[in-house]
Amino acid sequence: MPLLARTGVPDHVRALTSQHVLDVEADLAGGLAVRGAEPGTDTDPAVVARVADDAGRRLDNCQTRAVAVLGGQRALVVIEGAAGAGKTTTLAATRDLLTEQRRALVVVTPTLKAAKAATAEVGAQAGSAAWLVHQHGWRWEDTGTWTRLRIGDLDPVTGRYYTGPGERARLRAGDLLVVDEAGMLDQDTARAVLAVADEHAARVAFLGDRHQLAAVGRGGVLDLATRWADHAPA
Repeated sequence: MPLLARTGVPDHVRALTSQHVLDVEADLAGGLAVRGAEPGTDTDPAVVARVADDAGRRLDNCQTRAVAVLGGQRALVVIEGAAGAGKTTTLAATRDLLTEQRRALVVVTPTLKAAKAATAEVGAQAGSAAWLVHQHGWRWEDTGTWTRLRIGDLDPVTGRYYTGPGERARLRAGDLLVVDEAGMLDQDTARAVLAVADEHAARVAFLGDRHQLAAVGRGGVLDLATRWADHAPA
């Protein structure tokens, strides 16, 4: 599929793509748009402050606002911040708030190393985004072909019958699925993550910094999420 007319375009500029690539991005953008259009509310900042005080945490105004949004009812949340902006404290306070509400915080990251750091620093259930979607039946080949197993299908990777996700990978309605370092997430994985969240009525929050490292594969996920998120007043 042509992206650009060749007239006047240098030979080294990419001008072709495939219908599959366009379909993945359209599907991802559509799912984010639907979530962004859903009405949602935020937690009262006074409640956030009380929960933080009870846990011995000190939040500034920006962190309090972020926790109020993360702990609210919005289906799609985007929070951007550079390194040192207090993300770890914010997520830990969000976990405390959700625990009081009997909801869970699940964190996924593009890399396993970052997931281990999130587990240690935030105390939340964390894993790589690839691990989460693999648990929910998604499989992919080196050619970039993605398929999905149904319960009872023979798993070509393990040679065993697929029985569904393990307990650590399960999401429940109202849980918050945080995609940390979302600027590094590729579109195929992001689409699978969003599908898993949709199936379980889980809320999704993208955290990251568009000025840091980009995805190894087709990126732009954080840009798409930012475009469609409901921009609440600061």
